[in-house]
Amino acid sequence: MPELQVFSREGCFLCEDMLDALKQFQDELGYTIRVNDIDEDETLYAQYNVLVPVVCLNGREVMRYHFELATLKAALENAD
Repeated sequence: MPELQVFSREGCFLCEDMLDALKQFQDELGYTIRVNDIDEDETLYAQYNVLVPVVCLNGREVMRYHFELATLKAALENAD
């Protein structure tokens, strides 16, 4: 089952919206979600500070800021 990595932070309304949307389609599209709080890791903070939320699949960025169902479906269909 594919795993989506979500880079986010506490108190980020865009991050909360992204996670809610991803959870809504999780069973239907068949993926797991791993949340990475960027404020708990200096490297992640430096990389993603103003970019969150960022969703990655197989190390590749799929979405940033806002959920897009068509983009997610395409990424899952083309996953290596």
